[in-house]
Amino acid sequence: MIDILRYKLLIVVLLLFSCKKSRQLNETVDIEKDKGKNEKKGAVQPPKYYYVINNMAHLYEDTDSEPSDTLHFLEPIKVIDYKLNRNGDAYVCKVETLDGNIGYLSSEDFKSYSELSDRFNMEGLDEKSIEGGRRLSAKEGTLRLIQGLDNRPSTDYHYTIFNMVTLYEEPSFTSEKVVDLKYLAPVEVMEKLEGKEEVVVEVEKSESVQGNWCKVKILNGTQGYVFDGFIRSFTQLPDKLLPKGIETDELLINGKLKAVTSLDQFIDVLGKPDSIRYYNIIEGYNEVGDITRQQKDGVLYVIENVDQILEYGDGGWIYDDLRVHFYYKAGIEYEELEGEVSFSNIDFTKNNNFLLYNGFKIDSSTSFIEIAKLFPIHTINARISDDDDASTSYEFCGRRDKNQAADIYWILSCSRNAEQFFVYWYD
Repeated sequence: MIDILRYKLLIVVLLLFSCKKSRQLNETVDIEKDKGKNEKKGAVQPPKYYYVINNMAHLYEDTDSEPSDTLHFLEPIKVIDYKLNRNGDAYVCKVETLDGNIGYLSSEDFKSYSELSDRFNMEGLDEKSIEGGRRLSAKEGTLRLIQGLDNRPSTDYHYTIFNMVTLYEEPSFTSEKVVDLKYLAPVEVMEKLEGKEEVVVEVEKSESVQGNWCKVKILNGTQGYVFDGFIRSFTQLPDKLLPKGIETDELLINGKLKAVTSLDQFIDVLGKPDSIRYYNIIEGYNEVGDITRQQKDGVLYVIENVDQILEYGDGGWIYDDLRVHFYYKAGIEYEELEGEVSFSNIDFTKNNNFLLYNGFKIDSSTSFIEIAKLFPIHTINARISDDDDASTSYEFCGRRDKNQAADIYWILSCSRNAEQFFVYWYD
């Protein structure tokens, strides 16, 4: 995982992208007086417990300190004190965990029972169950996050214990592949086949694995066969789990172009870009912010004057570098730096654009529920849309350092339903 500093900076960038405002955690004002006014007016009292919506969210001792604890998905917390930042879009709250740990957490990192009950299996997390001593383990919280909108208990499923476990059409390694499953992908075992025992070598860990074949069904209803040496029941899994993310070769733009590729390949597959945007670094401030537009060989070039002071996020969303170029083609956006291009955005309402993820097509007709069953969800956050835009657009975003291996986070937002969740991949 990325280090603490990069993680904190990444969270800031994600919120800048979705809210266009800064989460100035240390610039807060007390709103207890306003809270008291609402109570006098007979406003509904806040719930006793809230629930963490970011797996491995950080709890801070103070608003400008290092993390003091790590919280798991759906972990209950009590909110002790409310504070409001100056731009009014996020709260910094003093909270207490069930273990008695006290610290600060952003309101972006938790939600109430009523806000989550129609999205996740909240069995055993109501106030009565918590008061009765019910505790949700980190393992079960992670698996409920992965299962998303599926409300069946985690104990009803088996889970893949290696990354890229193949689901086959028939119970044989020589059969046609249906899809590759991520580490911890839930599968419902429908039938165990007797007399099909085999011993194979698992490539990732170079170890021999013994097992039989079984017929299974994955969350989106697709059926097939997996080698049961690659799956385990809930009780057989370790206590701490970290889901795998999307790898670059699993996502194809318009079914052809990889998420990370070369500029030559981008042009070969998608054709000449409609426009290219980039920065012109200048000295002085008089012309900073000026934008020039030029047409050349059928391409619109958009050049923005900037100074040489680079702050975090001033480059691209993928490449934090002012040398970045943004390539646009019929609703698709890539960022380019030194000949490498990375996918950053797609609009499904234009040019019949679509994504092919691990063999499954995602386009303007794909519902949020269908998407939630396909992607390895890392965190989910429901937002209120700024407008009533009825179109469906999906935005992917990441932060990446070319010179070192680092986690990459993509945002996928469905504007029609004002829903947003993060998926991540690594290279």
